[in-house]
Amino acid sequence: MARPGAVPAEDVAALVEHAGAVLPSPRRRAMRAGEVLVEEGAPAGSLFVVMRGAVEVGRRGADGSLRVVARIDAGGVFGEMSLVSGSPRLATVAAVEDGELLELGRAELDAIALQRPAVADVVRRLYGERLLANVLRASPLLEGLTDERRRALVELVHVETYEPGSVIVPQGAHPKAFYVLLRGRCDVAHAAEGEPEQSHPPLHEGDVFGEIALLQGGPTTARVRAATRCVVLALQGEWFDELLLRDPATRGGIYDLAARRLERTRNLVAREELDRGLV
Repeated sequence: MARPGAVPAEDVAALVEHAGAVLPSPRRRAMRAGEVLVEEGAPAGSLFVVMRGAVEVGRRGADGSLRVVARIDAGGVFGEMSLVSGSPRLATVAAVEDGELLELGRAELDAIALQRPAVADVVRRLYGERLLANVLRASPLLEGLTDERRRALVELVHVETYEPGSVIVPQGAHPKAFYVLLRGRCDVAHAAEGEPEQSHPPLHEGDVFGEIALLQGGPTTARVRAATRCVVLALQGEWFDELLLRDPATRGGIYDLAARRLERTRNLVAREELDRGLV
């Protein structure tokens, strides 16, 4: 099974070659060891090819500390996922060695693709590899998918961004999608009819949600709201059964998770009924 996130060297070489052939003066910029090149949460405007040197990719934890999750050496690429999806930057990238970057913005990539249509396919492959790596790093539930199903997942999921306070899934709604929380934290609550909301444990990066309503074919059983800025991957409901439930290992994990959550909801409802009986 191929290593998720591995960027094909031939794709990077093709991107650099096409940029040099089409653009009058491709943007090259020097980087110095210790320089922060991309900040997590910032808007995305470019992707970068590491021509010389090396960078480290870091993620900020809840306490604000930076944890290094990857190193990208010369010949690697970063920034393509946020550029393609339109989401905020998903990580902080800093130089660990002096070197040089090739920077390509959306307008430049469009200009290259007009003359060299193959570039659009190269960028999509780079994006797909990074997206797959992010999905599998975030959610162990999906690690058992075959290569074929992994590739299909990358083609079918959508990246969605929600600001703090935005409701991602309202309680009682028609189920639309299965979600993987890629970045951020969500609050979850359930309300029985005529009763105040009861909180469930919050969702953190790597958690999934939306599975119960899709499995039962009924309305959503809880409200999910972004507590921080959240980036989620959404797999539309019609593909949930085809892609995930037909994979035995993944199906088992989803069933177990749904059963635990349904039991928790039943316990909350039972406590509410007991409380009403004691009043």
